[in-house]
Amino acid sequence: PPKRRPLNTLAALGFLLAAPLASATAPCVALAPASLPSYAVKQDLVIGIYSADPLKNAAYWQVTPEYLNQQIVGARFVFKNFESIPLLEQALKKGQVDFLINDAISYTRLEARWGISRLATHLEYRKNSLYSFAAATMITRANDDRIQVLSDLRNRTMIALGVNRTDLWWVVLGELKKAGLDPFRDMGLHSDDNPERIVNLVLEGKFDVGALPAGLLEQLASSHRLRLDQLKILHPYKHPEFPFRSSTPLYPNWTFSKTRHTPDKIAKQVTLTLLNMPDRGQNPNSALAGWTAPGDYSSVHTLLRNLKIDPYENYGQITPSEVLSHYWAWSLGIVLGSLILL
Repeated sequence: PPKRRPLNTLAALGFLLAAPLASATAPCVALAPASLPSYAVKQDLVIGIYSADPLKNAAYWQVTPEYLNQQIVGARFVFKNFESIPLLEQALKKGQVDFLINDAISYTRLEARWGISRLATHLEYRKNSLYSFAAATMITRANDDRIQVLSDLRNRTMIALGVNRTDLWWVVLGELKKAGLDPFRDMGLHSDDNPERIVNLVLEGKFDVGALPAGLLEQLASSHRLRLDQLKILHPYKHPEFPFRSSTPLYPNWTFSKTRHTPDKIAKQVTLTLLNMPDRGQNPNSALAGWTAPGDYSSVHTLLRNLKIDPYENYGQITPSEVLSHYWAWSLGIVLGSLILL
């Protein structure tokens, strides 16, 4: 209608004037670097770690926060090492940690207690290939005919990496339990933090059996520090996707996770950055190759249930309070019936 023509004319004129400006600024918007939301960069983003594994200490993981700081503009990721799980849990309770790096066992237990969520699984570089899972190896001397199966370990001596501390130990303990062995009661058990020393002590005959990370034997052999025919693998497993000698099922490698209070927008950007991390990171001499999509943790839950340790320490047990809560009506009826009969 004629009365609306001035408005349409002004709109058309505004569009003509704005179009060149929009076309000039559009490339700048498209090329602007991605950054975290403004509310996320007011303080440091803390990546917490507790590592009982001597091969994966804080220095081993340092490449990850360094890479995140290089790739995510405006954010500052800091690394905080905790000396024990209780100290880490105190920090989680106070909201002082935003992200975590943990072995699969610790992650699963903290997930149940504190609601942390996995974002990525660690890729490890071994023999020119990448692996997102791990296993343990139990070794004995090749000429020791007394030990053929796990049940032969009763009244024998064993030395293992990080007893009661590392994820490797819990996996080994799971296999010993399946064989009906309690290593603390049925064996002479010792702990050591140097896997190469464990191999040497077994070869020297000072211990009957040693437990160490799968893949280490091949590493020592490739550097001519060991002949593989000197040792025998006890309780061997065959994993087509994992070519290293092992004595346990496969379980996921270390986990990068977010804590409950960490905003999803931040976690999403961190996840995408980790998944795009170049193989071997910034350090070609490190076994840390990068990160991949989270693995399957059902094997970890099965292990913890079989061992009946946190969060499954009471798994399968029925307490009197649970009986009353589920069958209170029947219990009340039995009590009243007994009183009537009396």
